[in-house]
Amino acid sequence: MSLAVYGVLLGLLLLAGCAPAREAGGPSRSVVTGTGSTLYNFDSTATSWDVFAVQGDQALFRIHEGALEGAVVADRGYIWSLNHEQHDNVIINASIRQTEGRLASAYGVICRADAAGNGYYFLISGDQQFSISVGSPARNDLFPLVPWQYHSALRRGYVTNTIRAVCAGGYLAFFINDVFVAEATDREFTVGQLGVALGAVEQTAWVRFDDLLLRPAILRGER
Repeated sequence: MSLAVYGVLLGLLLLAGCAPAREAGGPSRSVVTGTGSTLYNFDSTATSWDVFAVQGDQALFRIHEGALEGAVVADRGYIWSLNHEQHDNVIINASIRQTEGRLASAYGVICRADAAGNGYYFLISGDQQFSISVGSPARNDLFPLVPWQYHSALRRGYVTNTIRAVCAGGYLAFFINDVFVAEATDREFTVGQLGVALGAVEQTAWVRFDDLLLRPAILRGER
């Protein structure tokens, strides 16, 4: 994946024209939690996460009022912030709330990310859509492993949604507000950083990320 100015992933936010999804059943694989965990609650401005402001207020990430807050102007692709710790098999929990911008804007977490924005993206929007995508050096745009689609588990509007992303071996699973919504298989990336991402359409979007919990994942019966 190419890296543009201030770490923006160039590409359209493919949020329009998606048919409603069939309600998912349970996950096909069993993943258990290993020992140890790391919680990022952003109660202090001292942080290992990327914080920055682009000249002209084109994009920013900052610690603000107990959360990692991001903003980006419309139609510039994704921006991201990384935690600078390497991981492989993980379960990521996060509380996320959009506070400004069009509800079609997209935001979420990245597992196994690198500085160029490659990795696995677990994204939601304020208009009740989600996707699992991969960014890779071979592509300029995110490639959908699970295309954008509607799910009733998402809460619409400027409200908090909790998500859980599972990256265990080649298995990826997505839970929203404690509801399993989708899974995928991909083996391109095995290690990387934890990240959060944000992209805006039509208007500048602001999103708050909080209570990011990182735990080891153990995939039972790995094939």
